[in-house]
Amino acid sequence: MPCRILVIAGETSGDLHGSHLVKAMKALRPDLEFFGIGGDRMREAGVELQFHIERLAYLGLAEVLRHMPSFLRVFRAMTELLDRRRPELVILIDYPGFNLRFAARAKRRGIPVFYYIAPQVWAWGRNRIPKLARRVDRLAVILPFEEPIFREAGIDAHFVGHPIVEIAYDETPREVFCQRLGLSPSSTILGLIPGSRVQEVTRLLPEMSRLVRQWAGDDPHLVGVISKAPSVPEHVYQQYLQLAPPGRMFLTDQHYALLRNADVLVVASGTATLEAACIGTPFVIVYRVSPVTYHLAKSLITLPYIGLVNVVAGRRIVPEFLQGDFRADKLRPVLRELLSDGEMRRQMRQNLQEVRRSLGPPGAPRRAAELALGLLEGEGKGRVR
Repeated sequence: MPCRILVIAGETSGDLHGSHLVKAMKALRPDLEFFGIGGDRMREAGVELQFHIERLAYLGLAEVLRHMPSFLRVFRAMTELLDRRRPELVILIDYPGFNLRFAARAKRRGIPVFYYIAPQVWAWGRNRIPKLARRVDRLAVILPFEEPIFREAGIDAHFVGHPIVEIAYDETPREVFCQRLGLSPSSTILGLIPGSRVQEVTRLLPEMSRLVRQWAGDDPHLVGVISKAPSVPEHVYQQYLQLAPPGRMFLTDQHYALLRNADVLVVASGTATLEAACIGTPFVIVYRVSPVTYHLAKSLITLPYIGLVNVVAGRRIVPEFLQGDFRADKLRPVLRELLSDGEMRRQMRQNLQEVRRSLGPPGAPRRAAELALGLLEGEGKGRVR
């Protein structure tokens, strides 16, 4: 009889990391049967999806409140599955607003809970760490400073390394990348990474497009290339592509090839900042949310910066342009400086290499899989190999 595991990821990045975790676990235990919430990548990895992440991937307080009835319906349906299908293990991937509550449901039923990619409570809610300790049996963390924080609270936490280290890799030569887009290899490529949610793209891409329009008037070699997220329909991007001068704005689904071959990047705050750090291309961080969400987040977050790459570095190594400061006229002089071969570019590349080393060696999904299987099989709380 197969061993049933319920797994929940609520966002695009969780879907990506969840798919690699599922594959690693199946390689170790082919009898495992997965079902739950995820996206296309988790489905391809063999997860029987009860709900797609499209039902859950909303950004900001206002958007979440607007879709609360849908969240509650999904939550109730997944709780019913705990009773009906009785999984041997529950795996929760990031997405704390939903997953921490679901962990409580699983614990009440005596089902062990493995949490992969810890909620970032060190940034916005340390008072929730005791709640995490009560509801989670084992925690796999992907940032080096997280393990001691959670272990001090009595949580069986293990730093497994960041999965981005082996994912954010591409060897596409610049000539090939440019040929696919119809660009000259001598173009100055401004990579635009507006995020993986529709709300992020519609908030960030208009200003990114304005940056390209303003800059293109002075530099005949400049082109903007947008990274298309799999979770965002193409028509969302098209309205902004049409605003740029002809031949100056392009769309690609070659995300990592763009990170590698761009001369400089504008990156939405999130996992993509660590991807850019691993590849080493200089960049700036941007973000904009609704005023209500921003003021609430500002009251909760205690860190002086929001970009993950800066959080890992422990200092501001990449400039951040948030809310009203995210303006084309403010970004342009910084980006021009990063394009030069001066001290700012050299220092940033050196700092990004240090961040990359701190994220640990490749193999995070395999190490997380071993921890999850150890919990499933009742092993003691030892440190992962």
